[in-house]
Amino acid sequence: MLAIACCAALVVLFVLALGAGRAGVTPSDVVGILANALLDTGASYSDMATNIVLNVRLPRVVTALLIGAALAISGASYQGLFRNPMVSPDILGASAGASFGAALALLWNFDNHAVQVMAFIMGFIAVGLTYFSARSIGRGGS
Repeated sequence: MLAIACCAALVVLFVLALGAGRAGVTPSDVVGILANALLDTGASYSDMATNIVLNVRLPRVVTALLIGAALAISGASYQGLFRNPMVSPDILGASAGASFGAALALLWNFDNHAVQVMAFIMGFIAVGLTYFSARSIGRGGS
């Protein structure tokens, strides 16, 4: 029941986010524009509203949803992997490793894409070092 309520709230907030902004579009127009784009209902909406909803706001809202889902999955996997509900990237060294990788790439004059890749790799290495060092020490041992 809670999952259904959360999904319904997500859909409502999705429609409201597509309509909110400087050029406000009513929720009924948002639903109509989306239905027309997906099902070709033949309804006519202003070109400005259609362009704003489909080309400006829809990619941003979908990207925000995907990023939020990725962050939730990564947080849940961290909690499951380390069996700690209070785990965070700061505790595991991912933030420090990623910062070190980005700083190193900037010092070596890499382009923006390479800086991001280097930050990801070094963050991954830092978490791996933390995990394997904790695993080698073990629990309850000397």
